[in-house]
Amino acid sequence: MRGLLLLMLLPALAQATTVAVMPVEAPEKDAEGQRVLQALRTAAAQAGLTDKGEVKLNLPEARLSFSCFDEDPACMAQVGTILEAEQLIWARLKAAEAGFVLELVRIDVGQSTLIRKETTQVADVAGLEAAAVAFVKGAPMPVAAPARTRVSIQSDPAGAEVWIDEARMGETPVSIDLVHGTYRLELRHPQAPAPVAQTLEVGPETRSVRVPLGITGPVDPPAERSYKNLWISAGFGGLALVGAVVAAKGASDGDKAGTDASRAGLDRKKYDQLKSDYEGAQVVNGVGWGLFGAGVIGAGTFLYLHLSDSGVAVVPTGNGLGLVGTF
Repeated sequence: MRGLLLLMLLPALAQATTVAVMPVEAPEKDAEGQRVLQALRTAAAQAGLTDKGEVKLNLPEARLSFSCFDEDPACMAQVGTILEAEQLIWARLKAAEAGFVLELVRIDVGQSTLIRKETTQVADVAGLEAAAVAFVKGAPMPVAAPARTRVSIQSDPAGAEVWIDEARMGETPVSIDLVHGTYRLELRHPQAPAPVAQTLEVGPETRSVRVPLGITGPVDPPAERSYKNLWISAGFGGLALVGAVVAAKGASDGDKAGTDASRAGLDRKKYDQLKSDYEGAQVVNGVGWGLFGAGVIGAGTFLYLHLSDSGVAVVPTGNGLGLVGTF
């Protein structure tokens, strides 16, 4: 009886791991840092850890007191020992162009080893809190999509090819969504003495760039746009539709002939006729699928040629990929 009682009391007697969460180092972002701190402590409680409560010692003071300027786990474990905690968590929060950058570290004080270290970029406070919870619970960290800004590019005169980092993006005027960063912008015009290149800086603010091409004298009118490839693409699309109808008809006739041929009591002549009908329907079905495949390939090929001739390019956008150019 006493043994059974002891087994029942063991879970209650077992102590949960104690963790100390240091104040978040967040220069000029104190309110957001407090939200991260609260999320870390809440997640620790949800994970079954015993929170040591409010920690007065902040991260800069800890680094200075123990000379842990590289924040090595063996050195920072001294902080955990002073706080009488088995694990230590600290975080650093910085503002970014499109949100925040959050660095999180968790160490085992007794072993003086790193448990987990993560750096992630998120767009808002909700993302910060989600990252803090995921860190404590050992879940994958949320990652924000790269920030993009729309850039409008024009030239004097218009009609110049736009190349960004050796990728053709259409002809001026054109608007493109670009990830924040530095690019090489080059404009090419058949009447310009030479391509005009410059550095393009993309940040959080929408930009409009106008580039003079140095063309003197009258500019040749743009060549008349051809829709030949588009019409050919439409023709192949019609062929694909016809092929699908023929294939469906052949499949239907074949199924009917096969079903009829399986009935009992058929004479030899009727059976041979149904068998011939079935085989003919199979051929029709195969021809139909062949026409459908040729139509799809042809339609796709000539549509691609039409878009390429029109100066259409696939470019990154805020939602993934998009087409830029004149359709």
